[in-house]
Amino acid sequence: MAKESNFRVQPHRIRAFLNGPERLAFELFCGRPSNQRIPIMLANDSPIRTVVVDDDPYIWKLICRILQIRFGSSLSLTGTSDVTQAIELARSGQIDLCLTDLEMPDVNGLRLLEAIKSVDVLAQVVIVTSHPMLADIEAAFRLGADDYLLKPIDTDSLCDCVQYMSNRLRRFHRDVYVREPVLTADCDM
Repeated sequence: MAKESNFRVQPHRIRAFLNGPERLAFELFCGRPSNQRIPIMLANDSPIRTVVVDDDPYIWKLICRILQIRFGSSLSLTGTSDVTQAIELARSGQIDLCLTDLEMPDVNGLRLLEAIKSVDVLAQVVIVTSHPMLADIEAAFRLGADDYLLKPIDTDSLCDCVQYMSNRLRRFHRDVYVREPVLTADCDM
């Protein structure tokens, strides 16, 4: 039987020896205090254009406030109860990340998901729902949803989800927009 060790990693001691990217990776892995802002920007140093859509204004205002406190100016936040306004934003290509309710009175969140993915397949869409019907969630994933959250929303889950989606967006933008184009030669055979 293996003897259990009492050794514990003390992050504040390790953090003192790390510099630059290693320190940032360590802090992201080990976590930061919840009151500390996390910088997340795209490859061109522009904020991530984030839209929060919910039929209840209290919900989208609360989500926007939580994200504003946690991520600061790294996110350009827009909140709305009007799905048609969000669809227009999607058609004009002004959405990088969208958190949308699934069940809304006028238009279903799946229609917004379709509109966003038809314009920009790299845009990240998170479905927020209080009715976790398996058929609806399967339909959302078939249409291209990237994640889903259940209401009532846990603040840590929300921030972790947005952090993960932001990291994906940064990788996508770095791979698509920063790398040199591949040159091809025409060969006659």
